[in-house]
Amino acid sequence: LLDPEDDDIYGGRDSAPNVIRALSLVPPEVRALEDMHDAQYLTYAEMAEFVNLDRSLTRAQIEFVAAKVSVANECFY
Repeated sequence: LLDPEDDDIYGGRDSAPNVIRALSLVPPEVRALEDMHDAQYLTYAEMAEFVNLDRSLTRAQIEFVAAKVSVANECFY
């Protein structure tokens, strides 16, 4: 069980991904991960808006371009 001051690290969920569970041993790291996630990723509402926009590229084409840019930038993932 978590200390009362650390209850927020699961975001009100009963379960969490394994990386969050492992990092829960160091609550400030969970908060840092959440901050990084919020800065780099869209929320579900933002993603829905992004997907539903009328644009000349399909979602698959956007993903393809993103993958090619990652390769060109020598990203490891």
